[in-house]
Parts: sequence; C-alpha cells; structure tokens
Amino acid sequence: MSSESLERFAGSYRWVKYPRSTLGKAIALVPGPYPVVIRANQDTSLSLSFFGADAEWRYVPVEQHVFKKVEGGPQLLGGLLVDPGDTLVFREDQAGEVTYGFVSLQNTAFEKLAWYESAAVQLGTMGALLLLFVSAVVLWPLGALIDRLRKRTREPNPTWRRALWLGWMVNALNLVFLLVVLLPLARDWCMVSHC
Repeated sequence: MSSESLERFAGSYRWVKYPRSTLGKAIALVPGPYPVVIRANQDTSLSLSFFGADAEWRYVPVEQHVFKKVEGGPQLLGGLLVDPGDTLVFREDQAGEVTYGFVSLQNTAFEKLAWYESAAVQLGTMGALLLLFVSAVVLWPLGALIDRLRKRTREPNPTWRRALWLGWMVNALNLVFLLVVLLPLARDWCMVSHC
C-alpha cells in the first residue's frame, strides 16, 4: 500500500461512546485527551495516538482495511496501563470514504471527523461568536456614552431604542450561554494540558 493511499485513513477521530443528547457532548470539543489521531508515515505505516499522550503506536497494512501493530506496547497514561491492541481495522461507507476505525482495546470504535467537526474549528467558531457578542455588549453602551458625552442629539425614536435594547439583551444572553459552555471546557482542557 502506498503512502498516498494511506492518507485516506489519516485524520482525527472521536470515540463513538460519548453523550450525544446532553450537555456532556461538549466533551468532544476538548482538544486535549479525547481525539484519536492517525497519521500516515512515509514508510507505509500508520501511527495512532490518543489521550493527548506522547505515546504512539505504529501499524502496517496486512489486508485492505486491516493493520497489525509493529511498534509500541503498553503505555502508562495517567496511572493506567493502556494498549490499543495488535489490530487496527477501518470501515468504509458506500462512497468509499473511511468512516470508522476499530481497536481491540475493549472493542472500542472511533468515527472519523469531517474538517468542520474538529475541535479546532468548533472552538474557533465559538471564539469568534464570543468576540462578536462581547463587542456588541460592550460597544453599544460605549457608543451611547460617547454620544452623550459629545452631546449629540438624536431624534428619539422608541422603536429604534427598543430594537437596540432587544439586540443588546440577545447578545448579552448569548454571551452568558457561551461562557457557561466554554468555562468548563477551558477548565478541563487546562487540567489535561497541566496549565
């Protein structure tokens, strides 16, 4: 198998066992320990790493979607001895795209992430929204204060004031929501990366 054909297996994967219908699903966004990362190497092997550890396991192809371990053994990660197993298997969808990977570590499966599902893109989007909401919450009242200090008079329009007030409240509530979601994620990420 050529290194180019191995590239289709490379990417970020997420464990299939995580809460999908509660707020706990946000754990999938934590960039540190949770994604499984598979890289294609120049020597036609795949490298697998997870739990944000420096440990890495290498696998070589033995069949079309089956890989056997050639390097790496049990690693001590956070006081727990972890070994993904001797076999790494992938599954394709009907279009021929790699969708799932399987390791023998407690018969665990992981699904391949699309680019927009990666933690970096999701957290970047949340960061951009956070910046937008903060700017609206801070700049609108600041603009009104500057207008008042410069003694600019505007024709009072109750509809315009209500619309501004409503917009400010929506942005403030969105900001509160994002902070409630992001602060626990930031705390968990910080605990994992030892900041």
